[in-house]
Amino acid sequence: MLAPFAFDALTYHLTIVASWLQQGDLSPTPLSLCCAFYPANAELMFTWPVLFAGSDALVGTVQIGFAVLAALAVAGIARSAGLKPWAAAAAGALLVVTPALLAQSPTSYADVIVVACALCAAHALVRFAVTRAPQRLVVAGLAIGLVLGTKGTGIVWATVLVVAGLVLALRAGRDGRRGAVVFVAIALVLGSPWYARNWIQKGNPVYPFAVQAAGVAVFDGPLRVADVLTPSAIAADSPWPVQVVRSWAQDLAPWRLGSYDYQQRLGGLGPLWPWLMLPLLVPFTIALARRRSPALLVLGLVALVTLVQPYRWWARFTLALPAVGAIAVVWGATCLPRPWLRNLVRAAALVLALAGVALSSFEVDPAARADPLRAADVVALIGAPTSERGVGRLFFDEYRFLEHVPDDATVVVDLRAEPVRFVYPLFGSRHTRRVLPATSGALPRGAWVMTAVGRPLDRALRRDVGFRLASVGDVRVYAPAP
Repeated sequence: MLAPFAFDALTYHLTIVASWLQQGDLSPTPLSLCCAFYPANAELMFTWPVLFAGSDALVGTVQIGFAVLAALAVAGIARSAGLKPWAAAAAGALLVVTPALLAQSPTSYADVIVVACALCAAHALVRFAVTRAPQRLVVAGLAIGLVLGTKGTGIVWATVLVVAGLVLALRAGRDGRRGAVVFVAIALVLGSPWYARNWIQKGNPVYPFAVQAAGVAVFDGPLRVADVLTPSAIAADSPWPVQVVRSWAQDLAPWRLGSYDYQQRLGGLGPLWPWLMLPLLVPFTIALARRRSPALLVLGLVALVTLVQPYRWWARFTLALPAVGAIAVVWGATCLPRPWLRNLVRAAALVLALAGVALSSFEVDPAARADPLRAADVVALIGAPTSERGVGRLFFDEYRFLEHVPDDATVVVDLRAEPVRFVYPLFGSRHTRRVLPATSGALPRGAWVMTAVGRPLDRALRRDVGFRLASVGDVRVYAPAP
């Protein structure tokens, strides 16, 4: 396995995990300036394989498991839509080969976790609508709680899913109303602790974001949501429908993108989306409406969340779209009235899916101005020593110094030094190094220090005989003097 390389994983997802292990508790870490108070169910899931393996060797498999879970949920929804078992399995497989999902699955991000849990909740709600069995609401509550506590955008998913579940429960009579109480309680137990922690510590459940209603400040915070929203990579000043259309249009000729990566600011839903999924969603939706299929609920939920959430143009935030699109493609391949149409859909789906897989698999792109790593080079690293698979050796040269830092060393990092991009690599793959933020106090004896050229800490250490310069460049590393 490669060392973790994805931008947000190194910036805060895994930094939070390593800090929890270092601190011995789940309190917010001072090593994350941006995101220490974000909901952290995903980080909890990343922590378990680290605890069991004693290193981060398996942390990249967590979202792979959730990709499989998402495929199973799609297969279940497809069965509710009337597809045969083999066709439902094919729909789940088509979701898994969506380029944005395929590229992000081996990273320690949270978007695959969010869509997998949201699809599981939607599937459970559809089955509850059919069977009126209260245990379906329990499953939905579990999945919604995970979504709510995983990411800020999970609030949108959780709200829409809870409202849908309550409506279905109220229509189901007394048993449904009882199930609704349990349903909501489970969702809150799993999803709300992070918000409760923020409320207790900061007086604001969604800290660091301020909340206003009708112009009245409800909760104070140093940021507004608009302050951290990433602008569209194309037509940033255009209305959101234009941004969405231009983003999706990139997938019409995906070879122009070069490759798909886990961030994928343009396109990312793959060539299957504009060429087959989107066109077939129209007749598929009409067919479901005519049969009054309960699966129509899922299409409505996905459409509503896509319209409400801020990143409508960004593939990794809209992975539920190819989920319903995959079902539409398989429906077209099995249910269109003419055999030649069905065969055309099958052939086109195979070609387009393979193109998406190829363009998302031939290289690993770590972003952050690092050179991508070709698939052949990744294969060549199988069995290579850990030192040859680290982020410093493969992607980010400024972290090469870590090959010479003892596993039990203390590393002090200047978090305000802009060229210092990541904190997580400083812990080491087994998280045995102690990592501390630089403060105005005295540095720990024998510590290594990471800062940037021209920073006050850099100027102070140049005059300190207790340290020697160990790395030259925009990022400065000082080692204890011998």
